[in-house]
This record gives sequence, C-alpha cells and structure tokens, in this order.
Amino acid sequence: MLWEVAARVLVLGVDVILDFGCWMRSQRDDMRMRAKQLGVDFKMHFLDASEEILFARLSERNAQSPEGAFRITESKLKEYMLFFEPQFPELYV
Repeated sequence: MLWEVAARVLVLGVDVILDFGCWMRSQRDDMRMRAKQLGVDFKMHFLDASEEILFARLSERNAQSPEGAFRITESKLKEYMLFFEPQFPELYV
C-alpha cells in the first residue's frame, strides 16, 4: 500500500522517502525497477552502523516503544542480519 501511495505522489513530481529496510539486493532492485517504470529518479541511502550501535539503538527503541508495539529482540535482529546483503555504492547512486 505504501508503494501505491508513493507512486501516485511521484508521478506528480513530488519527492518521496520510503523507509524500507531493503536488506536484500533483490528488494533494492525491485524499488529501482518500480521507479524506472514510473520514469522518476531513484536514490538509495545506506547508513552503515556497527552491530554494537544497532543493538544499542534496538534496546533504546524497545524501551521507548508503547505497550503493544512490535518489538524486535536482539536474537531476532541477529537472525535478520544473516539475510543482509551489503550495498555496493557504485551500483546504487
């Protein structure tokens, strides 16, 4: 649903920021292809952080989340990290 709304806004010439994980190259390729089909520019920003920083941010996020909010445990984040495919900057500018 987020992409459908973003696509409508993009064709109007308005910039859109999508905060998707895009942890796998196939996901990034999909976003790039969708933008190309619309004839709009595409740029992906990658923030590289150490595991130590990721776990500290996760702990803070979980501590500040309201009751009933989706929580990610450190062990689940470690599991997710196994699927991460690093971005190659020269291909994604």
